[in-house]
Parts: sequence; structure tokens; C-alpha cells
Amino acid sequence: MQDDFLAKSLRELMRERHLSQQEVAKSAGVSQSTVSRALNGNMRRSGKGKKMLFRFMQQELGQEIFLAGKDKVVRAFESVWDGSDEHAAAIAKIISASYGLLPSAHLER
Repeated sequence: MQDDFLAKSLRELMRERHLSQQEVAKSAGVSQSTVSRALNGNMRRSGKGKKMLFRFMQQELGQEIFLAGKDKVVRAFESVWDGSDEHAAAIAKIISASYGLLPSAHLER
């Protein structure tokens, strides 16, 4: 799922800014083959190259890249929340407790 998001976002960025794989690779500090794998959704591991591409895209796009994910979380919250402060606090605890479920690449931030 994360690889699909990276591939789609990277393709859009490259199309909008008329960037080649080589230009992205140079700017992100990765190899052209890493960019190619990312575009094809073939980033099998959460290694340094993937982190560097996400960092490059975040610098280029600001927080825009993460808004779609945030919207999903907000919609999920709104679909289960009963509107009370108590229920909001309970849901917040559940979300906070799920931190350990994140892939290790996210925990390193």
C-alpha cells in the first residue's frame, strides 16, 4: 500500500514538474534504479532509498503528500465517534496505543 502511494505521488510530481528519473535521483540522493523501482511499486523493503525519496517528496510538496492519509484517519474517526468528549478521549487512547503496530521504518522518525 505504501509503495503504491509512493509510486503514484512520485509519478504525479515528475509529470507536474517535468522531471526525469535521473533528475529525481540526483535531487533525492538515490540511484536512478531506486527511482525506477519506486515508480513501479517494487520497493520491497523500507530502506534508506525509500526514506530518502519520501523526504525529497515532502520537501518538494510540503505536507500535501500526507493530507490524503490524514483525511482517511479523520473520516474513520468521525464514522465511529459519538460526539462526546469521553468517547473522543477513548478513541484517542486507542490510536495512541496502536503506535507499536507501525512498521519499524515509521518508528525511527
